[in-house]
Amino acid sequence: MKRFGFTLIELLVVIAIIAILAAILFPVFARAREKARQTSCLNNVKELSLAFNMYVQDYDERTPRHYRTLGSSIAMPDGSGSWAYSPWAYQIYPYVMNVQVYHCPSAGEQFTFTNWTSYNYSYNYYGGGRINDIKIATIRRPAELLVMVDGGSYIANPFSSPGANPDLKTDPGGHYYIDAVKAWHNDGCNVAFADGHAKWEQYTRVITTIDLWDPLS
Repeated sequence: MKRFGFTLIELLVVIAIIAILAAILFPVFARAREKARQTSCLNNVKELSLAFNMYVQDYDERTPRHYRTLGSSIAMPDGSGSWAYSPWAYQIYPYVMNVQVYHCPSAGEQFTFTNWTSYNYSYNYYGGGRINDIKIATIRRPAELLVMVDGGSYIANPFSSPGANPDLKTDPGGHYYIDAVKAWHNDGCNVAFADGHAKWEQYTRVITTIDLWDPLS
């Protein structure tokens, strides 16, 4: 009986075709997976934005501070430890009641309340900074003002130092805002705005657009 089989050349051709298909499809699958994470993250940002605005309504229409100094330590709801001050994430937590909302699925490391969160709250709202518990009504363009963005530590108004390189402007603590904004989602990041809406923005637009950062401009 005559047997039929693949020759070595035929096998190599099949392997080459499979390798080419894998090289084409794997990046597509990776982007699809990241798109799903981007959507999940955007839902987090929307929920945090809603909590931010609920806080504003309950506190005389004033925005949260980056943190408030307390007389004694309080336990963080995620079990990450105790602090003698109340960070912004803790201040809006009663309106969220879910610690997972503070973690972006693309962030990798699990950020905590005592190690900030996966999202940055603009330093423009920080009580010890340029603006102290600002009235939401003083924001001239709330639909254009960044409140929170993908990141990992607090950030300054990057345009607060006239004449400086926009890529290098820092807050008083020396944190580079360009390092604090993260392009975790397909070359972009999710942003929450002062009017309550949230959307994906290109990373380069976020770090170069002054109107996104200055609440009184």
